[in-house]
Amino acid sequence: MNQLTKLVHEMEDYMSKYESENVKFSTASVGWHIEHSMLTINKIIYALEKSDPSKYQWRFKLSRYIIFTLGKMPRGKAKAPSLVLPSETISLDTLKSHIAEAKIQATKLNSLPANSYFKHPYFGDLKLKQAIRMLEIHTKHHLSIIRDILR
Repeated sequence: MNQLTKLVHEMEDYMSKYESENVKFSTASVGWHIEHSMLTINKIIYALEKSDPSKYQWRFKLSRYIIFTLGKMPRGKAKAPSLVLPSETISLDTLKSHIAEAKIQATKLNSLPANSYFKHPYFGDLKLKQAIRMLEIHTKHHLSIIRDILR
């Protein structure tokens, strides 16, 4: 089982507390963080599958260098693109559906070409290995927020 799949399973463990909130740590609920994380995983892996490796363009991005070196994201500094924003109403059924899809998507990572890539709004083009690293950092970031909300 790869690291991302383990993180998806850990997110799943918090599903029953999806309505929990704690504005001291986040204006969003536990369910929002789970759904956002799963949407991010699913959309990025889909983009990796559909990418044309010949169009990949490397550019130095300081933000990518810092986040990847530290292995964590600062809280409250970035705004999620609308493509990965959860819906207004979050239900247990929707979360189950997103998590089931993320489990399937995560298994596809091993079979994708190494030159697959996707265009990240802050980090630029990320090849497969970098994309996986970003997904792990991003998911851990939201798991940390969830743990704080539930404290």
